[in-house]
Amino acid sequence: MTGFKLDWNGKQLTAEVKAVCRHQLKDSARDIAADAKRNCPKQTGQLKNTIEIVPFEKKDAIGYYIKAGGDKLGHIARFVELGTPGT
Repeated sequence: MTGFKLDWNGKQLTAEVKAVCRHQLKDSARDIAADAKRNCPKQTGQLKNTIEIVPFEKKDAIGYYIKAGGDKLGHIARFVELGTPGT
């Protein structure tokens, strides 16, 4: 087999795979955040308005997590999600 040439574009391929994964993960995170907003208790609506998606990227991982409560309502978000002691 003479004249056979294989070009390897590993870095480009890796970048393209990461871009596709990042896009799909963000879409999934948006869906989860939308569900969280729909299911959030609505006494005042303040907690619902703090639900957001936050990206993260480390050497071996990319993704998003859902954050609720912000700086002012973070302690309340924990109780809503996990309950309170003794309940």
